[in-house]
Amino acid sequence: MNEGIQTGFDEKTATATAKIKKKKTLEEKIMEKDQEFQKYKEKARQAVAEKKRMEKEKKEKERKANTHRKIMIGGTVEKIIGRSLTDEDLIRFQNFLYQQERRGEFFTRAMSEQLSDGF
Repeated sequence: MNEGIQTGFDEKTATATAKIKKKKTLEEKIMEKDQEFQKYKEKARQAVAEKKRMEKEKKEKERKANTHRKIMIGGTVEKIIGRSLTDEDLIRFQNFLYQQERRGEFFTRAMSEQLSDGF
């Protein structure tokens, strides 16, 4: 229909205009980088928080395992002597173990040996 009429607007002009409009100012580029930096900063903060949570969980599991082990040792001693331990018993037991170690590391050697079939 309008094949012969020139409007002064061709595709080259449209493309050039679009490129000019798409070109970002230096200020816009700086703002984008700042937003990108903030995004990564938040991810780093989250990673640090997750690491701290995991370390706390690890310490708690280790503490619980240590407490369980100590309870088992105390229960074993009470089973062997046939009664509950008193504070005085704990002092006597500690002294006994120190003496065994001074005399020849008997306790350490006994703990290092393979369990016999009797246990």
